[in-house]
Amino acid sequence: MNIADQASRPTQRDPMPGRHTCQGRERRRRRDCVILPAHQREALVLRYYAGWPDPQIAAAMGISRRALNAYIRRGMSALQARADPGSGGA
Repeated sequence: MNIADQASRPTQRDPMPGRHTCQGRERRRRRDCVILPAHQREALVLRYYAGWPDPQIAAAMGISRRALNAYIRRGMSALQARADPGSGGA
């Protein structure tokens, strides 16, 4: 199990499951992350779900911050293209 898999697992059940208005969108985002290459998925999960700062993510992944930014840009582009197929990508 990699770092992104561990960070994306919920730690406990939500005591008020109906309080989030964007639950459906959130589920789709998580599901859509599966299409990404592992390094892009890991970078996105650590930044946006685990809340890690970029230097920490780059160090954990063993890459430069420039490479991390490229992974995040490409991952976000792929997710956007999937969410809006008519847009033609980024």
